This record gives sequence, C-alpha cells and structure tokens, in this order.
Amino acid sequence: MEAEFPGPCNNEDIIDNEEKIVICEPQLQHLNTNLKDNLREDEHFIILNEQIWEFLTSKYGGREMLRFGQEDSEGRTSIEVNLQKIYVYFFPMSQANQHIDVMYTSKNATLDEILKRMMNRKKKGKDSIKFWKHSVPQDLGKFYRDILCEWKKYKKASFHGERLKDLSKTVEDLQISRDDMLVIEMLAQGGFIFEEVEEVEHEHTLEEEAKTAYETELKDPSTLQYLGIPLDKALNKSSARGLCGLSNLGNTCFMNSAL
Repeated sequence: MEAEFPGPCNNEDIIDNEEKIVICEPQLQHLNTNLKDNLREDEHFIILNEQIWEFLTSKYGGREMLRFGQEDSEGRTSIEVNLQKIYVYFFPMSQANQHIDVMYTSKNATLDEILKRMMNRKKKGKDSIKFWKHSVPQDLGKFYRDILCEWKKYKKASFHGERLKDLSKTVEDLQISRDDMLVIEMLAQGGFIFEEVEEVEHEHTLEEEAKTAYETELKDPSTLQYLGIPLDKALNKSSARGLCGLSNLGNTCFMNSAL
C-alpha cells in the first residue's frame, strides 16, 4: 500500500493575515510576511536550515518563510523569527484614499535603513522625507481634514507628535507600540507641512507660589490660617523682639501656655 502524499510544505496557517496593506519589498522577501502573535517554537513551528528546507521542497514543494541569523559580539547566532509590526501613514495622500499601511521590520533595523526603504519605494531623495511618531487616531479622516484645514489657513500645520531625527536609532529604541504609527511626511508643493509643537515648561510666578503655600497652610491644622485667625489680629504691634505668644483673643490662653 502506497503512503499518502503529504502535499507541499505550507506555512499559511501560521502567517499573520494582516487586513491592512502590507508594504512589500521585492528585494527583501523576508520582510514581507510575519508570524501570527503568540506562536511558540517547537510547538507551533520549527526552524530549518537551508539545506533541509531545499531537500523537503525538492520532493514536496512549498512556500518558504525566510529568516536570517544575526551574530553577536561573542559569536553566537540568534534568529529573529517574529518581526516588528509597524503601522505606517504616508502624508500627504488623497483624501479619498486615506489608509494606514503595515510594515514588517527587524527590531534591530535603524531609522536610516527604513528611510532607504521609503526612498526606494516613493522614489524620493533623503531630504524629501521626515519621520514622526504619533498615536493612531480613532478617526483617520478627521485627523487628515483637521491638518488640511490648518494648512490651508496658515500654510503650516501644528503636529502633536514626536519628530524622529536620529537616524542611527533602532526600531527597538524608538519604542513604537501597536497604538502608535510611523508618520512618513513627504515634501508637498516645495515644503514640509508639519510644524513641531514644542512643550513649553510652565514657569511658576512668585504670586502663584505664595498662593500655593497659602492653600497648603489652609489644610494644615497647626497654622493660624487653618483656624481662620488673621495674622494682623493675632500679633500685637508692641510685641517685644525675641518673645513669642499671642494676644489674648479669647480662648487662646491655652495656646499661649504651649508657646
């Protein structure tokens, strides 16, 4: 009795079926697919070297999912199986085509490497692209319209996101979570639209500090303010220096004895 032919090697059941458009790279095939979340090696998948994979596919066929090893300073090789998923928003784009893409990349990839990918994809020069980190808006259409309205009025748009300037930082350094998106701003009509909003540190005035101190004293039972006794009435103008105590305002003799 002949054994049943097992069919081609298939990774479809462990591949992340992302609903958003995935930014694919013809020259970087290993960055075009990713595993589903929460998969464990040796339980849901195994890692094969190139020779074993070629032997299996020569007999059964199949679709590969490439991953590359990285060697550390001590000569040890590790394989990054799960890539970093990053939501990407290109700006500007047509209002009718508002969407967020997905990009897979190594957590060790630098912002400069991502810049080169975007330059190649958009056919733009290095000085024609800026990177920003921004939380994913609940309403992308409104997010776009607000920016557009401000730009039409002022020819600039305030952007409450973090400008990513250091191209040597890695994806891991940037700490881009699933709640964030990487905004890729491109030159529009000869200039950039987004203007970085700097957080201005609030400087406390002497008047504010005095008000804060007074409010603190009102909550402190050991102070006259807490008792509701005005200082100008509690102190006698003829009080001698070096002596402490209170003018008798009625029922305060016990306090004088303590002082």
